[in-house]
Amino acid sequence: MTGRPQTVSVLLFTRHGIPLLKDETKPAPHYWKLPGGKGGPGNETPQGIAIRKIKEKVGISLSAGDLTLVQSQDRGDHDFSFFVARPHRETKPKNRGEGGEIIELFDPQEILDIGDLFPNHRSLVQGQLSKR
Repeated sequence: MTGRPQTVSVLLFTRHGIPLLKDETKPAPHYWKLPGGKGGPGNETPQGIAIRKIKEKVGISLSAGDLTLVQSQDRGDHDFSFFVARPHRETKPKNRGEGGEIIELFDPQEILDIGDLFPNHRSLVQGQLSKR
């Protein structure tokens, strides 16, 4: 835990596919993105943020054992953590995120063919899918 602002992204492998979110309420361009988000004011660990954000945005409950930290970076004004998650128990992801984001499930082989995948997330996903 640190006093610095924290953000996380999670590549979530479910038996239904990999959920990606698109928020068309924000200014364009509208990209498909990995679920994740920002933490509270220094009182949450990156792992805690990942568990909370997946539950809020996708509707799947994770435990600490479901998460693997793949990368953590100092991005100047905040710390970023990238996790891969494979839930031991799961339900089907929601169709809409907490903020009205569209949620779609993608097969791992088709994710890199998505033309409007967020560029920063494309490189993260590509690195993980090449290991499979």
